Amino acid sequence: MAADGTIFASVTGEGRIVSVSTDETIHTIAEGLQWPQGLALSSDGTLYAIVGGEAHGGEGVFTMPLTGDSVIQVNADGSTQTLAWLENVAALAVGPGDVLFAAAADGVYRIPAPWFAEPFATGFTEARGISFDSQGRLYVADDFENTIIRISKVE
Repeated sequence: MAADGTIFASVTGEGRIVSVSTDETIHTIAEGLQWPQGLALSSDGTLYAIVGGEAHGGEGVFTMPLTGDSVIQVNADGSTQTLAWLENVAALAVGPGDVLFAAAADGVYRIPAPWFAEPFATGFTEARGISFDSQGRLYVADDFENTIIRISKVE
């Protein structure tokens, strides 16, 4: 949620990212994206998203990917910039210093600059969710192991 109360949501099946203001006005801010999901917002208002991936599901089931393959920045004019290619990226979180982190496959990656994703924590079976608490500690959900791991304060 932005400081003014605006929330952002992905309309994954339609390839759009929307903003919803406090008066419930909905605006499309980016469109034509492949399976947008996993949004994260920095304190300066920069919006990040996961895109790409392969749709999964059976016959008669609405299919949608669980993970993507790219991390993008969504600019105010609706344009996007690819920040990193990561196989099976499932979640994003903005950490201390407004540095972007991504949960992807067996690890968590720090993305301090475009085209630079560095391993931060590895050894997970399926890192699917990440979040920071108010103390700067990182929590990682390992879907396969059915566990949540807390990583000490991130500097």
